Amino acid sequence: MKSIFAITGLALLSLAHLAIAAEGEEVDPRANAWDRSVALETKGDLAGAEQIMVRGWGEQPDNYWVRLRLAYLALLQQRNGEARSRYQSLRGSPEAEGDKDIARGMASAIAGGGWSMAGQGSVTDARAAFSEALALDPKNQSARVGLDKIPALPIAEPEVWTGVVGQSFGRKNSEGFALYGHVPVRLSDRLSLRVAGRYILFPQMSGGFSRMRGNANWGVNEQYLGLAYLGRSLGLDLLLIRADQSGDPSILGSAGRLRLGNKWGFLTEMAVLHASNLATNAQARPMLFAYLGTHLGLQAGARLTLDDRGNAASASVGASVLIAPVAIYLQGHVGEERWAVGLAGPSVLSFDATSSYGGSVTLIWDVSRRLRLALQAESERLWKDGAPGVYWSASGGVQVPIGSR
Repeated sequence: MKSIFAITGLALLSLAHLAIAAEGEEVDPRANAWDRSVALETKGDLAGAEQIMVRGWGEQPDNYWVRLRLAYLALLQQRNGEARSRYQSLRGSPEAEGDKDIARGMASAIAGGGWSMAGQGSVTDARAAFSEALALDPKNQSARVGLDKIPALPIAEPEVWTGVVGQSFGRKNSEGFALYGHVPVRLSDRLSLRVAGRYILFPQMSGGFSRMRGNANWGVNEQYLGLAYLGRSLGLDLLLIRADQSGDPSILGSAGRLRLGNKWGFLTEMAVLHASNLATNAQARPMLFAYLGTHLGLQAGARLTLDDRGNAASASVGASVLIAPVAIYLQGHVGEERWAVGLAGPSVLSFDATSSYGGSVTLIWDVSRRLRLALQAESERLWKDGAPGVYWSASGGVQVPIGSR
């Protein structure tokens, strides 16, 4: 009887051990993990194939071949940034020597990122990504198609504007016209030279309009020379400025703009201006910006001005509405500004008066790849010698890209 119980107990114990062993074999995350992952990949379950590898070796494994497979699975799931980072981390490994899969995979990830940039309208960054991918893998068809499909950047994009302007202080009113020209010349995909000029004239006019200063025509003449670098997450703009007003000394100065970030980030503009026997002016305009989706961009900040005639501060906001082929740009400020510099134009509100609030709206229409039309309206509330005034303008422009790079 005891022997029967002993035999039965040993049998049960053996079955228990077998069950435990079987269970342990099932929960071993690395058992046949590679084959099971490949099987799921073949069935189209890429997420499942990746999860099996992660359960077995973790998100950042030490094993070279597992890391290579995780990079490949991230690439197949179009997580291009992650795939590029994983391939990049493999390049320094001893096993990577002679492994062409690293270069091919990384090139495919970069090309995939290029297509994402192109879909967001970042043509310069997309072309740079496709070129980088081809440098790694000259046989990468995705990058080659991308360069063929996305139009080459124009060498120059000259634009000409003309419009009417008006200015009034009390009973003194004057109307005139403005001419503006801007020629950005592209030295490379990211570097360009900028030459611009603006001429405003308030001539002697009939019909009840009095002149601003005596019996002579009064005008503003501005010239700009700049160099701009446009990167995906870094932008830099440097500008030399000269502005002449009838009867006043020339305003000479320089300005710069720094952008950090792509879809969101920090933007600051700074300028130093000087006119002999009139004033020295230094200003800074720090801003935060963010694009909400692909159609709306917002920015907000302040302009701080140190001026011999009195310091000033203003709050400024802006919005960009991008609905191809039309773009609308809104700018506004509340608070005092003197000789406010705008690098996007570029332009300077160089009238010898203080602006207390104002803004502008600009509409740009991409008629075709070789023609762009624009309209702009601008208005500023001015103060001079304690008297209120108003400046306004309405203008239209045309831009014709030339050549290709």
